[in-house]
Amino acid sequence: MKYQSQLIRALIFSIIFITTCGFTVVGHRGDPSKYPEETIQSDNSAFNSGADYVELDLHLSADGELVVSHDDDLFRVTHTHAIVSQNNWRALSELTYDNGEHVMSLPQLFEYYQKRPNTKFILETKIDHSIDPSYELEDQIAATIKKYHMEKRVMIHSFSVASLFHFRKIMPDAYLILIVGSLKRINFSNLPQVNAVNVSSDLILNHAWLIHWLHQLNKQVFVWTEMDESPDLWQWLINKNVDGVVTNFPSTGFKYKLAKEGTKKYDIHRSGSYFGKKKTKT
Repeated sequence: MKYQSQLIRALIFSIIFITTCGFTVVGHRGDPSKYPEETIQSDNSAFNSGADYVELDLHLSADGELVVSHDDDLFRVTHTHAIVSQNNWRALSELTYDNGEHVMSLPQLFEYYQKRPNTKFILETKIDHSIDPSYELEDQIAATIKKYHMEKRVMIHSFSVASLFHFRKIMPDAYLILIVGSLKRINFSNLPQVNAVNVSSDLILNHAWLIHWLHQLNKQVFVWTEMDESPDLWQWLINKNVDGVVTNFPSTGFKYKLAKEGTKKYDIHRSGSYFGKKKTKT
């Protein structure tokens, strides 16, 4: 009965979210084409450019602190070889990005944005439970969300089905998104526990039927891509019935959102950063 109750609550939340939120623009790691990823400067730029959410990644430090970083090795962003899982938070917090900001923890992020109610986040758990059977990462995230009263301003997404299943147990009302890059990851054992699916652009381009199929199952459909977003991709996306995009260019995503709200058929400027009002042929 408890399991069925959780599924019913998740389904109701999913339906409410779908019918009230419209198209969602998610800044992937903030606004990384302008500022160092996953910094306050980058996050603020994304929100100021029209992003509804900012997507951030989380690892655990050696002493159990939630560290905001995509990579476990911080060399790419701080020019210092430091493995998050092998270092204590005190040492990690001294490392800086190119803009001078220090590596940040999730509590620090929430403290900064707590009184900015229009800022919302999608948090990704960077974990492989076939290697690490512990759920400390998920438990710490849930505790931090509750401590800062961010339950209605946070969604969780992950490649890890086990991670999402654990969140459904400890946060029954959480909005959960499964990230997929292949068809085999979309199955009826995974879908009942999640509210939405974040599908790679390559998969959607080759299997556009997924959008309608997932909607029939009351799942939102987000689309994500790598760092090579192109005008051709935006041109294709603008005429598809997706619910949101996880983008490295939130200002472009916002223009896409405005175009979607105005009409279903628009032409996108070849620069990929401006939406014109020339109707395309149907």
